[in-house]
Amino acid sequence: MKKAALVIFYLLSIAAAAELSARAAMKNQMSSFAVELAQTQGMLAFNHLERYRELEGNLAKGCNAAVLEKLKMSAATESMLISSVLKEHPGGWLEKYVADRDPNLPAQLANYQSPFGNAWKEPKCQ
Repeated sequence: MKKAALVIFYLLSIAAAAELSARAAMKNQMSSFAVELAQTQGMLAFNHLERYRELEGNLAKGCNAAVLEKLKMSAATESMLISSVLKEHPGGWLEKYVADRDPNLPAQLANYQSPFGNAWKEPKCQ
């Protein structure tokens, strides 16, 4: 009886140690992921800020046609990205998010092809 109790206690101790280790590892991983996610979001926000500054500067110089073309190119780039994510993760939360805001957009992006192709040259503002 004593041996059985010791064996059970030993097995429960191993299971508890494994559970604690797994939880600690998961917490550490999630913490690292949160840092990387925040930095990635910061980088994307910075890139958008730079783009907005560029467009604002172009508008201030009166380059309306160049800004319009750049905006079309930016919209095409974002559409390609969203289309790609929707194809890779159909039925995911992004699809619901997009459909809630623009019910027709997921269908429009299903086979989206950029009107600019894979490479283009942006107009200059003189």
